[in-house]
Amino acid sequence: MPAPSTRALCLDYDVSATLPRLGWAALLTPGQNTVRMIAGEDVSRDGNVFWEGLCLSPDDPGATLDHPFPVSTGGMVRADDVAFWTPGHYLDRLFLVKTAAGVVVSNSLPFALRASGETLAADYLHYPWDFGRILQHSQSAPLTRGRVQIITNANLLVSRDGEIKVVPKAAPPEFHDYASYIGQVHAFLDEVAHANQAQLDRPYRYVSSLSSGYDSPAVTVLGRRIGLTDALSIIDSRGGTAGDDSGEPIAAALGLSLKTALRSDYRAAGWDAERLFYVFGLPEDICLYPFRNDLRRSLLFTGILGETQWDRAPHYAGGCWSWIRAARPCRNSGCAPALRNSLSPSTDGSTMPNSSASVSPRSLNLGHWGTATTGPLPADWSKNAACRANASA
Repeated sequence: MPAPSTRALCLDYDVSATLPRLGWAALLTPGQNTVRMIAGEDVSRDGNVFWEGLCLSPDDPGATLDHPFPVSTGGMVRADDVAFWTPGHYLDRLFLVKTAAGVVVSNSLPFALRASGETLAADYLHYPWDFGRILQHSQSAPLTRGRVQIITNANLLVSRDGEIKVVPKAAPPEFHDYASYIGQVHAFLDEVAHANQAQLDRPYRYVSSLSSGYDSPAVTVLGRRIGLTDALSIIDSRGGTAGDDSGEPIAAALGLSLKTALRSDYRAAGWDAERLFYVFGLPEDICLYPFRNDLRRSLLFTGILGETQWDRAPHYAGGCWSWIRAARPCRNSGCAPALRNSLSPSTDGSTMPNSSASVSPRSLNLGHWGTATTGPLPADWSKNAACRANASA
């Protein structure tokens, strides 16, 4: 038999108008030199690097791998592996499915399943638990065949031979007093603002989720530093009554434009809202569905699960269906607020959002709700297409 090729990996990159605009999936076939990728129209690419949302180092996108607080998902094809990154917070994740045909990685659970040809197990009852929690940086859930691996707040390396490694993100700068801490937070926000202004098409709008608590008002005040003027508020607490968690007084004090909804309003949308749960598996997203039009092309500052992020003691923390296991303080904790990329309209005319951003009390992340597939994949998706002339341009 001929010896396997030792040529450097190259990227075969397709853009599909049938996908939500920030969705992407990559296929690595062991022993092959081509990494096959398909992405929505708003996923960006620079040579062998790709990302959705905002890149904090527009002059060197590959440097995102070494950033403690990215605000996007993405990856870089290198000579012998592909290095993927998650955001520097826990509200958006990566999903990996390994099959006999290769390894599929995506920023959307439905897309990872569709691209790999695998399915959820119809008789398995614990998906709400498996998908609605965050366990360290890597966890898994069963499929009809095999398992799906879920990666949170970490980098993911997949070699040309299919070897998988989850590695920590770069450690953030240390701080020893409040002045140095808030200085680092402000510097991070300034970095976000600079990168946002450098967008080639148009910058993201800044939006916050605002309640009567501590975390969301704190990140909203931080967002004001870089021009945030709009806020959204779920006005009832979990199990509470209308108005008991409203951010209206704080919005008025800060001079913000505010839109409100009840925690249960998403139910009127039926399946269009319900399917968002399975994009990331975190149920906080579903309550924001009534604001889907306000979140398009936005960076969302949010305090969701902030009390858990700041807690130093290992414990299970309940919030709706979400549980976070903090076996040790997250090494990325406490340095930056969290941003998340939000949604843009899907191309099939549905109301499914998919292209904006959000901020939690720890880091910034540009998310991508609604990255489930909305149309057919190319017929040759799983084939090893030859590298195109512009694949490494």
